[in-house]
Amino acid sequence: WNKVIAEMEQTLENQPQTPLWIVDLGAGLLSILDLMLHGNYERGLKSLSPQSQTVQYTAYESNRELNEACHERLLSWGFDVVEQISETETVYRDEKRGFQVHLVLRNYADSDTLCPITHAKP
Repeated sequence: WNKVIAEMEQTLENQPQTPLWIVDLGAGLLSILDLMLHGNYERGLKSLSPQSQTVQYTAYESNRELNEACHERLLSWGFDVVEQISETETVYRDEKRGFQVHLVLRNYADSDTLCPITHAKP
């Protein structure tokens, strides 16, 4: 975690006021997002917030059973649903923090859909 925060600090130092784009593969119950939102001021995203205007966080998870739990967590953290793209893809926003979360629950191994990261078929 400390390494991730250190790299984000360095990136934002070199490019102040740049939106921060984060992709979380295998996001589970959004534990990395939880750390980012609720980490302390010394080593959490709160320490970076003055340097970044917005954070675009995309969470990919193959276990669709986690959809409801992720949804409930995001709502409890102050996010609102902005767009319901499909049954397994939702966009959330927290205006106060400047965070947008794109939650995608899809198993690309069981699909003919192109993977959005590699742009290849599974």
